This record gives sequence, structure tokens and C-alpha cells, in this order.
Amino acid sequence: MEAGTELLGPVPVGPLVEQTALMAGVFDALDAETAVLDADGTIVAVNDAWGRFGRENGALNSSVGGNYLEICAQADHPDAVAVFAGIQAVADGHLTTFRHDYPCHSPGTRRWRRLTVTRFPGPGPVLIVVRHDSVTDERFAADARVDRAQQRLRTVTDRMGDGLCTLDPRGRITYVNPQGERLLQAGGIHALGGSFVNRLVGTRADGSFRDQNEVLIGADFEGFALATTTEELLIRPDGSRLPIEYLVNPLPAEEHGEPDGWVVVFRDVSERKRREQLIHERSGHAEWMARIHDGLENDRFVLFAQPIVDLATRDIVQHELLIRLKDTDGGLIGPGRFLPTAEAYGLAPVIDRWVIGRAFQIAAAGHAIELNLSAKSLTDPSLPLLIERQLELTGADPSRIVFEITETALIENDAAACNFAQRIRTLGCKLALDDFGTGYSGFTYLKNMPVDLLKIDMEFVRDATRNPVSQHVITAVVSLAAAFGIRTIAEGVEDLETLELLASLGVDEAQGYYLGRPAPSEDMVLT
Repeated sequence: MEAGTELLGPVPVGPLVEQTALMAGVFDALDAETAVLDADGTIVAVNDAWGRFGRENGALNSSVGGNYLEICAQADHPDAVAVFAGIQAVADGHLTTFRHDYPCHSPGTRRWRRLTVTRFPGPGPVLIVVRHDSVTDERFAADARVDRAQQRLRTVTDRMGDGLCTLDPRGRITYVNPQGERLLQAGGIHALGGSFVNRLVGTRADGSFRDQNEVLIGADFEGFALATTTEELLIRPDGSRLPIEYLVNPLPAEEHGEPDGWVVVFRDVSERKRREQLIHERSGHAEWMARIHDGLENDRFVLFAQPIVDLATRDIVQHELLIRLKDTDGGLIGPGRFLPTAEAYGLAPVIDRWVIGRAFQIAAAGHAIELNLSAKSLTDPSLPLLIERQLELTGADPSRIVFEITETALIENDAAACNFAQRIRTLGCKLALDDFGTGYSGFTYLKNMPVDLLKIDMEFVRDATRNPVSQHVITAVVSLAAAFGIRTIAEGVEDLETLELLASLGVDEAQGYYLGRPAPSEDMVLT
């Protein structure tokens, strides 16, 4: 043991010599590099381990007489700064003990050590004991525990049924689990660095839609409701919008202030949304079914009539009958609100039979009429028999009755539709093909079905004066109809300019708000 006079004082004699020698032997036997400093940081004693370390590492000024605080002050390293402050605090009595772990690596070797500073007990001058212990094994064990914990955590997150990702303070993705990759439609490095926030489409507090490209950072990042479940749409690379439910929590910063990032857990709720929508629709259908039954039982259905004009004479030649439902408060409900339920739950044929009964009475009064039939009615083999009986009961002229069917109805069951058309033609009624031009099979049906009228869909009529493509379609339909000996009717005429154009293109008849809005059938003028 090297010693300074400040520590040992006068050379002892007798038993004291033996005690001092024993203490020196114990000091030197310590595995830890140990030194004793005075209040100024001067080294007054070191053990053998300290001396060997200094010689092996060229730290000659760390022996007795050197100033350890000056050594720390001269080293430009954060660890040295921390050690300097810790020793000074112990020397000044602000701390009783100070510990600091630091790396002590060399090429090919990773080592960590722990500095422990304590104040020497007892009376007399201030003395500081400084020890350096190896904590490499402890550090490796701790790192192994951290690695195992991280592996377990990764296993858990990888097997989660929910998507999970971490974001930096600007909302950019720094990690995403496999389920998150599937929901985001972006795997591995392709997801990292992208903005999670910019993938969301939702509403702000004022109810307005947030822009898909709006960057929510800083103060605006509060668009994420912390620790509460929020539902929004997730924009995916293929353009689809996936309804998700997500929960956001901040990652705590090392110091007080803004969060160091965010953890987002999110899940696909499209199936739940589908079920909710289905329940809502079923609830709505149940309500409309009750209202339809009430309308049939209490005679709440009424027929409105819209005039159809011959473009050559500008006379009303017939009326299309349109169904309405009287509400309990006296208001009228359009077919778009109740017919979808009627068609979905098998009530459309019942309504059709009611319409046929009333329409034939109107025809028997001398009116030329058109009435619509649902696709389901066309497959009812008893319907032609009902029409035949109604003709006999009412005495209506069948040549004044036109049944309208759509191309959609033909597609559902073209064989049944063709059979129906043949049978009503045998009875003397006529057939109109509605919404012609919007499908792909209408031209084929003209070869196989006895059609008397083609109704040109309003999609082509409304913009015909300014869209050459629509004009070409109308011209083609007129030409085709003429080849088959079929008359044409244009729907959706709303101004004189369109009416004149249709006449010039050879259309035979027209209907629309310009020529007359639907009105109660009782108000029809005899034609």
C-alpha cells in the first residue's frame, strides 16, 4: 500500500504497527480499485488494485499525490463531469454516498464499472473513499433480462388481434406490429416513417371533415383524443376507407414537457359497422313493413299520373301512373322510401296487384295508361290470369294499357319476363321497356320480346342539349326502335330546348316536369 503522511501520521510502534500492517493488508486485498482522497481531492492512499490499474492504463497521475478531482475536471466526458460533481457533493457533506455506472470498453471487449464515493467516518480531517467495482456481469445479466422482456413484448404485440404502432412527436410511425401492417396495407419498412395521422379521415369538433392531407403536429396533434376510444376512417394505399376504432396514449418524456411520442392501438370495426347498419336497416324495414300493411288495409295508397306527350302533335296521349302512400298526417310518401322494403320482403307483388286493380278502373274510364311492375311480379304465373279477370270485370280496353318493365327485371328472370310479355300481348295489352340505354343487354331483348315502346332514360335526356355523347345515344336508340317498329318515349324533359331537340332527333313521345308534374289521377284529362 502506498501512503501519504497525512493519512498515517507518525510511524507507530509495537502492537499499533501490527494493527496498521493488518489494515494495510486488508486494504490491498480488496478486489476493487480503491483510493482515499482528502477534502481537496488529493490522493493520499491507494491499494494495489488501484496502482495496477493505473500502471496498466498509463494513468500515472492517479497515484498518491495526484489530484483526482483535477483529473476528472480535465477529462472532456459527461461521465467525468458527473463523477466530479458527485465527489464534490460528498466532500461538502451534501451527500453521504454517490454512485455512478460508466462504460469502460476496449477493442473487442465490453466492460462496465461502478464508481462508489463515501465519506470516511470518524473524527479528524475529511477523507473520501473512492472505489471502482466491475459490474460487467451484472450489466450483461440486466441486458439479458431486458432482451428477454423485449422479446416477450414483441411476441405479445406480434400476436395481438389489434393493430399497434408507436409514433414520434410528429405522428410518424416508428414501429408497427403485423396486424397493424395488414390494416395499413403497408409492411415493414414501407410503413415506418409515414404519418399515421394523415391516413385518418374524421370530423373536427365543429363537425367539419378533416382534410386527408392535413398534418396534425404540435398543438394540433390534440386531434388525437388521449386515452379515449375514437372512430374514424383509415385511408389505405388502394384508396379504400377502413372504419377503425383506436386508442391513443402519450409516451412519457424523460423530462417534464411535451410527450416523447404516442402509442396507438387500433382495430377494424367494419364488421361491427356492417352489423349495426344491418340492424338499423332491419329496424327501418320493420317500420316500413308495418306502414305498407297499414296502407293496404286502410286504403292509404294513391295513384298519381304524369302526362306523356306526342312530340309531333304536342297532345297528351297517355299517362304514367305512379304510386304514393298517404301518411297518417295527410302527407304523401314517395315510392323511393317504401318500395325497397316491399321488394326486399316480398310485398311488391301485393302492391302491384293493388295498382293493377285501380289502374284498370282508370283505363275503363277511357284513359290510356302506363303502369310499372316489379321484377317479382313477372315470375308470378298467376298474374296474367289476374290481368285477364280485371279486363273482364272492368271492361277496360287492353290497347289503352301499357305495362312497363325495367331491364333489371329482365336480367333477374328473362324467361319469365318473355312469357309474361307474350301472354299480355295475347290479351291485347302493350309492353314498354323502361330505362333503356343504361344496361348492356337491352338490344338483345328486342330480338326476343314483343316490345311496343322504348323509354329513353333521363340520364341521356337531361344533358342532351350540351352533351354530344347523349345525343348520339338518343339517335342510336331512335334508329334501332324504328328498325323494330317500336315507338320511343324520352323521360326527364325539363325545358323547351330539350323538347325541341328530342323532336328533331326523331323521338316520338316525351314526359317530364316541363310537360307536366305527377298529379292525383282523378285530375287526369280524358284522352
